[in-house]
Amino acid sequence: MKPRTEGTDLEDDEAYLIDTSQFQELGLSDEFAQWVQRQRYPRAWKRRAFWQLAMGMGGLLVVGVVVLSGTSAIWNALEAARIQAAGAVFHYDHRVGFSLVIGLFAAIFGGYGLQFLLYERLPARQREHDILSSLMLGTRGHGGHLIQKLYRWLFRGLAVLPADQQFEPLARLVRSSYLGPARWLALLFVILFVRDFRDYSLVTPAGASTHNTWTTAARHSSWHELTEVRVGCWLSKKDPEIFYVTHFQNGAEVNLLGGQPKAHDFALAEFADQVVHERGIRKRYDTFSYGADKGKDRAHPGCADALNTKYPPEVMEQLYVLLTLE
Repeated sequence: MKPRTEGTDLEDDEAYLIDTSQFQELGLSDEFAQWVQRQRYPRAWKRRAFWQLAMGMGGLLVVGVVVLSGTSAIWNALEAARIQAAGAVFHYDHRVGFSLVIGLFAAIFGGYGLQFLLYERLPARQREHDILSSLMLGTRGHGGHLIQKLYRWLFRGLAVLPADQQFEPLARLVRSSYLGPARWLALLFVILFVRDFRDYSLVTPAGASTHNTWTTAARHSSWHELTEVRVGCWLSKKDPEIFYVTHFQNGAEVNLLGGQPKAHDFALAEFADQVVHERGIRKRYDTFSYGADKGKDRAHPGCADALNTKYPPEVMEQLYVLLTLE
């Protein structure tokens, strides 16, 4: 393949050279850098490539926000329908979060991979310019050093090729570095999503029932089958998190104060607390609470103060009884 000379007849104010100062950090040879320097591209392509990348990143952000908020809204609607159908007054929170984070990363890698796939539809010289420009822009800024190390490892075999034959394998390596992880992350997202949304619990004054989202399996537990209650307060730097976990004979467990408890959640927890006192069931503190003294049967001493800033006095009266705060 002969070195390209298209564009060398452009006037100096119409052409520009791609910055190759990062080529050494990326493990690319000086010969390839010199070959790239001989390719004079229209200056208008530089501005277009920048805005194209910026719009692509902005589009990915919008897609990520829409997917996350849309998933949350749809699931909240399904939860409300299930609660109304079952006549329950409380719905147990799902374990969501990690699967959606994996899904967001899959979207980011997939979006970049799609961008490089779209480059394949451009004319040869414009494709060459856009891929090289995106590579340079993507390895700058925050996290660029780590990305440079990754590309240095990917490009380790290119130096043995003639300078004018290195671009095509480079383009394939960059494209696969996004599409490959995107496929595995998408698969992991599906697996974790199914797991995270696998179970949900409905709680009524009669007891609790744990259901499988994807099948008809369900476990029903009466309050008379209550065997243990685990309470606690996780005091992190951001916000205190309280829990009142009920354990039943069949192995089911339900956190009556999970997530952001509402008024009816406290009422139901008080109902369960009456059963606890009537049957003489001892409450057990979770010693893994942030800041709790290991082995001590009490909450973190700063939890009460933190909760006082979050809940009104009438709710705090309930919490002092439910969590037996000091």
